[in-house]
Amino acid sequence: MANPFETSGNWYKGNLHCHTTRSDGRVTPDERVRDYAEHGYDFLALTDHERVTTVPNNPTDMTLITGGEFSAANPWGGPGFHVVGLGVPSHLLVLPDMAVQEVLDAIRQAGGIAIVAHPYWCGLTMKDFDRLDGFVAIEIFNTDCMHGIGKGLSTVHWDNLLASGWKGWGIACDDAHFADIDTYGGWIMVKAPSKSPDDILAAITDGTFYATTGPTIHSAVRTAEGFSVECSEVDWVTFIADRSKGCRVCPEDGSQITSASMELRGSESYVRIECVSRLSGTAWTNPFFID
Repeated sequence: MANPFETSGNWYKGNLHCHTTRSDGRVTPDERVRDYAEHGYDFLALTDHERVTTVPNNPTDMTLITGGEFSAANPWGGPGFHVVGLGVPSHLLVLPDMAVQEVLDAIRQAGGIAIVAHPYWCGLTMKDFDRLDGFVAIEIFNTDCMHGIGKGLSTVHWDNLLASGWKGWGIACDDAHFADIDTYGGWIMVKAPSKSPDDILAAITDGTFYATTGPTIHSAVRTAEGFSVECSEVDWVTFIADRSKGCRVCPEDGSQITSASMELRGSESYVRIECVSRLSGTAWTNPFFID
């Protein structure tokens, strides 16, 4: 990971998964774009089902990332996949009966990047991921899945993949279908030279972002002893590593904290950091991989 807290550039807020009336969303593409712009977002991907939705006359100065959400068959007998393709052309052809690896390959060959959507909601397990290649991230938080059936958090999938050796990122997003109840709940903060589509997509590919439902992370760095983080006021900070490693920093008196640190044991393969507020939610760094 190119540590976003140590690279130059500006912070940009964005959502990479939402729907419009071009598929099963309740608002038009123009309305969706205007609403996110009014809520302070710098970039947005419209990801309607089985198609790439474009907005020829963007009514805002918000950056629009082309994208779509594609259903993919599971050739190993498990539940089907949903794959978000970003930076893909409007003529991208993904057929309903294509296997998931074919979908991932089609997105890459079209010059896009692939994200596996809401694995907990889909019912995916490590067996389903075992033979996959070519996805840069999974959705670790999905507002619509959390609102609908309480299966919006997929960090266990993330940790299982990381512990198996996969090197990839965690996305928080809305998957918005409605106008209000599943919007503005999860997003990523990207560090990039500009908010051009190319710069945003490059930052997502490189992992130069963090995901959040509210808290802000100001700094997360490797130290001589381990890792340290500075953030907005939260109730605890958890340093999560592979298997039983890691630690949680939580004041016994119930006070809030804005910084925390951990010492490495020396056998960790990765460390990622969660900053948790009972009121505003969670912020997640991407994993730091340890050689």
